[in-house]
Amino acid sequence: MTLLHHPVDERNIVPAQARSSQAYQINETDKYAIIRVTTFHRRDYSLALVSFGPRSSSSMRSSLRAPFPSIPIGGIGGLDRLPREIICEVLRYLDRASTLSFRQASRQARQIVSTLPEYRVATQHAMDAILALCKTGMAAHFTLGDIRAILNVENCPLCGEFGGFVFLPTLQRCSPATEAEKRRTENTGTTAAGPGPMVRWVPGTYGMAETKCKERFWLTATKPTAKSNPKPLYRYMVATALPYVNFRAKGAAQIQHGVSCTGCQISVEKNVAMHGDMAGYYIADLRDRVYSRDGYLEHFKWCREAQIWWDSSVGGTVSVKIPFGARKGGSFRSLNDGFCCPLVSNLLWLHHDAPLFSIKLV
Repeated sequence: MTLLHHPVDERNIVPAQARSSQAYQINETDKYAIIRVTTFHRRDYSLALVSFGPRSSSSMRSSLRAPFPSIPIGGIGGLDRLPREIICEVLRYLDRASTLSFRQASRQARQIVSTLPEYRVATQHAMDAILALCKTGMAAHFTLGDIRAILNVENCPLCGEFGGFVFLPTLQRCSPATEAEKRRTENTGTTAAGPGPMVRWVPGTYGMAETKCKERFWLTATKPTAKSNPKPLYRYMVATALPYVNFRAKGAAQIQHGVSCTGCQISVEKNVAMHGDMAGYYIADLRDRVYSRDGYLEHFKWCREAQIWWDSSVGGTVSVKIPFGARKGGSFRSLNDGFCCPLVSNLLWLHHDAPLFSIKLV
């Protein structure tokens, strides 16, 4: 898919107040250590979307991941007349819901599906996305090949930044963006079109404000007009976290969940300590960005606080105190024992809700 926006130049996006005077020279041997020491993973972003705890979904995960340990005795009825290769090829064209239905027909069918390379990849790397597709009713619209293909997509097709999430109605990558990007896209009007597939909403906790929703209803994605004003919380109900898997990497596949900058988190906490509020939202915008490994290294070249943090660790050999927000993995109360970040109102914005899609109640 063609990018609608070019990737940003880190030198221009990092404000002068937080930018180093010149680009930091990174040694090739220090790249992985820099990422290990100066980044953290925003767990609250994943929890704000459609998510499933390990306890509540453990039985479903184990059931979907592998066939029964015993050797199947029976067959698959009339399909036994077909060569196994043809059956496997047909399964690759079935939607995800039909594949799961066939898998439940017999032990032999369960073993056939479970040994498909596309199925093994999907259950290994995209289990949460599979559960989300099944729970929301979207599994009937996408095949195993579609899931494998989106795993190998790194960036959001609209902004060009790392897309650690997937928009369920279209199974496309999306990324969190700043409030400035939100305001810019909200002012973009498009022509109306017919509604997209209906998404069955999954009860849970959504949004960066941790809003608990227990009602049951359906959502749909439509082309917005200039007058459309969807509820912000709906955006969280149609997306889930999805790692990027680089199948072209040498050796084992490389998996990335996205990282955020510890240096920007330090700048945010310094502002809170000094001013008691979020003076300088430009820093919070940077803190809320999610990067790929290569994308973060470009940011690191111009982030002064991250460079200071790296130098204080003496190349990752000296233990340094991790900032509170980075240690807890975000601003959720469930993550940080009652602490609520002052920027909790800076909601996650999914690019695929604007200008392309507007989420509304059906």
